[in-house]
Amino acid sequence: MKLSSLEQKLLSLLSLNGDASLPELARLARSKAHACRYALNNLYDQKLLTRRVIVNAFLLGYSIHALWFALTRHARNKTTALCAFLESSKVVGYFGEFAGTETPYRIDLYTRSAEELGAFFSDISERFGDVFARKEISVIQSITDYPLKYLYPERVDSRSSSVACASGSIMLDDVDRQIVRALATINTDSHARIARTLKLPVATFEYRVRRLRERKVIVGYHVWPNVEKLQELGFYSTVHRIKLRDNSRAGLRTIEVFAQQEPTIFSYTRYIGQYDVELCSSTNSAELGERFCINLERALGDYCDTITSIPMRRHRKVTNHPG
Repeated sequence: MKLSSLEQKLLSLLSLNGDASLPELARLARSKAHACRYALNNLYDQKLLTRRVIVNAFLLGYSIHALWFALTRHARNKTTALCAFLESSKVVGYFGEFAGTETPYRIDLYTRSAEELGAFFSDISERFGDVFARKEISVIQSITDYPLKYLYPERVDSRSSSVACASGSIMLDDVDRQIVRALATINTDSHARIARTLKLPVATFEYRVRRLRERKVIVGYHVWPNVEKLQELGFYSTVHRIKLRDNSRAGLRTIEVFAQQEPTIFSYTRYIGQYDVELCSSTNSAELGERFCINLERALGDYCDTITSIPMRRHRKVTNHPG
């Protein structure tokens, strides 16, 4: 089975515009509302799409660390229990599996202090013993998401959504924290259903969400593609880890411009660690993937030291407000 032209357009339009109304989507897709409704229902029925808000966790006082790791032989015997622990952990915001790398697992840790980060590793050690055969940890400085432009090249809207380290922080009350936590976790529930679950009037819920957007706590509404399902349709996602020579401003600026212009890139992340930048790309053919790598190497030129490309296999957990 393949995605129709309209379904691909909607996948592109919704990637950073998940709260768009049906009439707006129909206008942007240059289609009829009833056709868009049918295509959307098909995408959700196939479990190809789920929704979540993009939360600026930095503004809420979090630091984010990316940990790539491989398991010891001892830990492989406890993989099921360990994965369940990581998926349920309040400090793990992302947990994914990758192919063709010495560190096939990746988690993003959201913590408010060095003590909290240390407590996470101590907890793992106490529960599972010696877990990490190899590990590499980096500090995330910023994350920018882009729409899947290559699925709808004619689209005019090319908005992006970015969060970055902040000097100050915003305190939320209990109700706002519940709302952010509910919206940041992947789901397909409507606002009305989430409001009922939280035992809030719908009007109060909507007012709170608007205020959170005004305060830049919520910076966008993301529709997250299901990587495993898309792979069955011939779509492949890859992480490209880049080490720059001297971490020059000119090199970083070159990558930023490339990320903005390259239609297959859907995420650009800045780091402090072994690598300086990660680009995430999505393609639906081997030819397009090869062309991307050639374009990336040409764009970076002498600024680049190494590029390591790692295919994504599975997303086990995706949220950017785990606490």
